Amino acid sequence: MKISQIIKTLLIAGLLTACSGNQADNEVTSNLLEITKDQFQFNQMKLGKVETHTFESVVKCKGLIIPLKEGLAQVSAPVGGTVKNVYQSNGDYVKKGTPLIEIGGNDVVDLQKEYAEASAVFKRVESEFLRVKALYEEEVTSQKDYNFIKSEYLSSLARFKGLRLKIDALELSSAKIESGEFYSSYSIKSPIQGQILNLKNFSGSKIENKDLIMEIVNPVLIQIELYIFPDDVSKIKTGHKVRIKTLDSWLNSEAFVKSVGKVVDNDRKSINCYAGLKVNGSEDLIINQLVDSEIITGEEALPALPKEAVLKSDSATFVLLLVKKEDDKYIFTKKEVQTGTEHNGFVQIVGDKIEGMILTKGGYNLF
Repeated sequence: MKISQIIKTLLIAGLLTACSGNQADNEVTSNLLEITKDQFQFNQMKLGKVETHTFESVVKCKGLIIPLKEGLAQVSAPVGGTVKNVYQSNGDYVKKGTPLIEIGGNDVVDLQKEYAEASAVFKRVESEFLRVKALYEEEVTSQKDYNFIKSEYLSSLARFKGLRLKIDALELSSAKIESGEFYSSYSIKSPIQGQILNLKNFSGSKIENKDLIMEIVNPVLIQIELYIFPDDVSKIKTGHKVRIKTLDSWLNSEAFVKSVGKVVDNDRKSINCYAGLKVNGSEDLIINQLVDSEIITGEEALPALPKEAVLKSDSATFVLLLVKKEDDKYIFTKKEVQTGTEHNGFVQIVGDKIEGMILTKGGYNLF
C-alpha cells in the first residue's frame, strides 16, 4: 500500500510540473504573450511587416469559348450532285486547300455545257458588236442597229461572266471547258486550317446546292463570350484584363476586353461582352467550353498583411506585435486593427500604420 501511494504521489507531482511548464512556455501576462524559441520553430512561425499589396476590383462572370469569324468555316456545295469520294473524317485536322469531298453528276456536267454555250455566244456577239460599233462611229449604220447589238452584247457578257464565276468556284479549267473538255466531278477544298466537325455525308449520298456539308473550326483562332449582369456593365471598359478559369485552375493565357455589349440577352438576362487573347491559341481552351472569368476593372496599392496574420476573438480583431525578442523567447502584445478588403490571401489594414514586426504565420495555433 505504501508503494502504491508513493507512485500515485509521484504521478500527481509530474502532472503538476508539466502543467506549470506549459504555462511558462505560453504565458500571458496582462496583454503580453510569451512564445519560446522551440515553440516558434516547431510551429514554423514567421515574422513580417505591414507591406503594400495590390488589390484588384473585379467583375466575376461566366464565359463561353467560341471561334473568331475567321476561325470558323461552314462548307457547302456550290453545285449539287452525288458524292463520289469523301477524303476526310470528323475530327481530322486539315490545312487550307486540302481536298475534302468530291461531287459529280448531271448538274456538274450541265453547268459546264451551259458555260461552253454561253462562251461561244459571247464571242460571236462580241465580234458582231465590235463590227457594228465601228460602222456606227463611221456613221454607216443607224443608232437603232447599234443600240440593239450593244444590248445583245451586254446581255451575253453578263451571262458569260456569271457562269464563269461558277466554274471558277469549282476550280475547273474554263479554257478546257470552252474547248469541249468536260469534267465529270469537282472537289471541294478546305477554306481554312482547322478540325472537321459535323460531317454527315458519305459516298453515294445526294447533295443539293448550298447544302451544309461540314464545319471546320480552327481551335487557335478563338475568343471568349462573356455574360455580364446589367448592373456590372458600366464598370467594364475595352482593354480591361480578363482572367480565365477552367475546372480548378486559372490559365496563364492573357485576355482583354475588346467589345462591350449594350443589349440584354432575354434568355440569359445578361449582356454579352467579348474578350480576345493576346496570343492566339491555348491547349487548355476548347471550343464551346464554359469557363469562369474575372474582369479586372481597377487596381489599388494598399497596406496589407497575410490573412493568417489577422486573428479574431469574440470582441476584437487583432495582430500579435513583437515587443521584445530574447535568446530563448519572443514576447508579443495584442494590437487591435481594422481590416478592409481581401485579395489573394492578403487583408487590407485600415487606419494608422503599424510599425514593427508582426507574427504573420502560426498565430492561430496559440488560441
